[in-house]
Amino acid sequence: MDGGPPRLCIFARIGIGVWPAHKASVVTLTPETLYLQLGQLVAEMTDLAKGQIDAEMNRWLGRAATLIEATGDTYGSISLNVAAQSLASPLTREHNAQTIAAIVHKALAKVELVAPAPVQGAFIAMGNVFEAIAAVSNVLSVAKSDVLLIDPYADAKILTDYAVLAPEQVNMRVLV
Repeated sequence: MDGGPPRLCIFARIGIGVWPAHKASVVTLTPETLYLQLGQLVAEMTDLAKGQIDAEMNRWLGRAATLIEATGDTYGSISLNVAAQSLASPLTREHNAQTIAAIVHKALAKVELVAPAPVQGAFIAMGNVFEAIAAVSNVLSVAKSDVLLIDPYADAKILTDYAVLAPEQVNMRVLV
């Protein structure tokens, strides 16, 4: 060990068939990178239970499969691949979509445990209002000089709700 951060590996298959060691290329991801990639994957998750299975959904499923494999969760990786291949079946599509979502969320939670402390909790799932408010409150309370909030839907209420959370000497700006 070189004393650096722990790394997770992705083994990419070259060609079709078995995974011979001499043909596998290794891509390493730090726990931080894997956590951020999984968070982005969750943020971009479409409704897998509905709609056409198109190129965009297949790209998302491919990223999901690769990142789940990178966590080292063999059972989750196999389960995700089986569920993804079964999405075309109308009778089991909703169940398979739920299985895929659960596997991805579980992987995000698992990787968050080994991510560096400053990044833990950096990802907040859409619709989780209380977690978002708590995260913004934490950031504002430790700000030293300047805060820039970016929200295309912001109004004057953002200042009355959040400005009071920052220390007095902190300059607060809002970009709409």
